[in-house]
Amino acid sequence: MNLIKERHQIVDMSLKMYTEYLIVGTWGNLSIRVSHDGQEFFVVTPSGMEYETTTMDDILVVDSEGKTLVGKRRPTSELKMHLISTEDAALMMDYYKTQYGQR
Repeated sequence: MNLIKERHQIVDMSLKMYTEYLIVGTWGNLSIRVSHDGQEFFVVTPSGMEYETTTMDDILVVDSEGKTLVGKRRPTSELKMHLISTEDAALMMDYYKTQYGQR
C-alpha cells in the first residue's frame, strides 16, 4: 500500500501552506485518511522535518494502530490525534499560523 497519489498531495499541501505562511519550520502536521478494502490507512507528515524540504519519500503511511507501513522517518508526534479523528474527516491539518511574512 504505497498511496503515491496521497503522498504527493501531502507534499504539495505542505509546500502550499509554507508559501502561504501557515507553517514555519517543523511546526504543524498533515494527514490524509484513506479507506481500502475495509481498512483505514493514514498518510502523514514526518516528525521534526522542515516542510520546505519534505519530499514524497519523507511522507509515511501508517495503519489504524499507528504502525508504519511505508517510510523510514518517525511519524508526526501528534499521530494519535490523527488516528482518532472522526471518520468523516479525510484530511487533517494542524498548524500554527505565523505572523504574515515572518519565519
